Amino acid sequence: MQRSSEVGLVRLGFGCAGLHGSVSRSEAAALLETALDHGVAHFDTARSYGWGDAEGMLGEIAARRRDEMIIVTKAGLEPPHPVERAANAVLRRLPGLPRFPEGRFHQFAPERIARSVETSLRRLRTEWVDALLMHEVRLQDVTDDLKRTLEDLKRAGKVAKVGIATSVEESAAIVAAHPDLCELVQVPIGPVGAPSPARLAPDIFVVHSVLGARLANFMSHLAADGASAADFAAATSCDPKDKGAVAQLMLAAAMREGVALFASSSRAHIATNAKLLASAADSDALHGYDDFALRLAAA
Repeated sequence: MQRSSEVGLVRLGFGCAGLHGSVSRSEAAALLETALDHGVAHFDTARSYGWGDAEGMLGEIAARRRDEMIIVTKAGLEPPHPVERAANAVLRRLPGLPRFPEGRFHQFAPERIARSVETSLRRLRTEWVDALLMHEVRLQDVTDDLKRTLEDLKRAGKVAKVGIATSVEESAAIVAAHPDLCELVQVPIGPVGAPSPARLAPDIFVVHSVLGARLANFMSHLAADGASAADFAAATSCDPKDKGAVAQLMLAAAMREGVALFASSSRAHIATNAKLLASAADSDALHGYDDFALRLAAA
């Protein structure tokens, strides 16, 4: 029995793109269980994530705990063929040689979308997903046939909501032309100091790439610019050398935009991040963060 979709109610989500060779399958399961045990119920995945394995890893948890989970997956970017993937594993060790593409982009023909959803449902071990996003979709990819296919999937109870996961620029164009396709809009967040992405979705808005390279780049900036680090510390009362504290502040700020996605290969970090769901963020620190970001943008 399909329950009502709760996408958007949990403001923190776990991104599954990194569930591949960097962790074992058992450790991936432990990371997902840790997130769920600590209240992070929104899981963002895709056919292409984890070299095509992430959905299956998530499905092992969904087989036991589906009713606790909000599962968002994607279609339109298909993983490489296993032979191509194996070849790339060898080619990575041979610099200078061309590689096979890491995925097949712009696969939005109706029959491909329908087949992709069936594959995702089988791997996720579920009868429906809470949202299906068109992965790296462009305005020219959106056709009446595609929209009819997505409506058919919703009527069949296989998909609760539909949306897009692409660049800010493409998202803006698609929202303007096809708002009915955009029940959920997912975009990358910019560097600290860059303007926040416009809230393109009237209902559910998701930002990704909140930490990772964005956090690393910001920490490098603070380490290299003493004046900026001192300004950050004065504005936020946060130690600019404390990576964990800075990450928490960045994540809390992103959660104000909508659902903020993070990824981690550390169970301890997942548990720490999940505490943001249960406790109110320090409003003074967030206001200071905003003021600092404005000054950084103007510098």
